[in-house]
Amino acid sequence: MRKRILDIAELQMRSGGYNALNFGPIAIELSTTRANIHYHFKNKSSLALAVTEAFAAKHSEDFERFAAKHPDDFLSFCQCVEDYFFQMVREKGLSTCVCAQIFNSCDAPQELVDFSNKHFQEIQELIGKVIMQSQKAGNISNRQTPQFLTTRFAIMMMGMRQIAVSFENIMDLEMVLRGHVTEWADSLK
Repeated sequence: MRKRILDIAELQMRSGGYNALNFGPIAIELSTTRANIHYHFKNKSSLALAVTEAFAAKHSEDFERFAAKHPDDFLSFCQCVEDYFFQMVREKGLSTCVCAQIFNSCDAPQELVDFSNKHFQEIQELIGKVIMQSQKAGNISNRQTPQFLTTRFAIMMMGMRQIAVSFENIMDLEMVLRGHVTEWADSLK
């Protein structure tokens, strides 16, 4: 039951952040009572944190796998991330990131905002390491600092995520956005 609650809550949060999280529709979808949902999660904040922690753990695991596979090849790393982005869009819909939605939620608890920020920083550090190792290996130029390139990467990915929600058709989205990140990474040689 807990896993099913988390899955439905994630859908709510991906579509509207903390503000969209509501025990009532979860109970209805699971044909149970709100009290049963409260048995697993004492309040909205605890459910939101559990959803965000689960999302972040999976997200981190995936990015760590890409970095381990391509520790000094930023272009290949970017190809993995771009493929991952479009896979997530196909599987989960156009609103894919729970943590990004937290930043759009005006009443999210500070603990949740802090956790999302920490997760974002950890992903940024991982990307920075791949960039730094790629520069040391001579696979990309060192004309710009790893911090600058990491920020640019984040801007591009967040921009893609933001643009994605304006599309109605996933195929159109992919036609418009696929290749931008990898083309940029390739230009860094």
